[in-house]
Amino acid sequence: MKISRLVLWSIILLLLITNLTTILLLSGKNNEDAYILSNNNKIDRNKPLAEIEKEEIMYQDWMAKLINKHGEQVLNEMIDKEVIFQLANGKISK
Repeated sequence: MKISRLVLWSIILLLLITNLTTILLLSGKNNEDAYILSNNNKIDRNKPLAEIEKEEIMYQDWMAKLINKHGEQVLNEMIDKEVIFQLANGKISK
């Protein structure tokens, strides 16, 4: 019995999403209830960050927007900095 490529890619995508979600939930930093910004404002991940009329802005929504808008750029910058650091320390040969 053959399985179509679409089904296989769907399964792979589902497993990837499941793994990433598990990693995020089990990582130490994501288990903390509060996050402190640079100006010492404390953000509770379980409470709304803001409320306008009856609409709430939640921490998870804020993070999703930031990742979608800036995630790839920030990741590339982090990779570039690490490569430069390792080159400078002789850990990577040219």
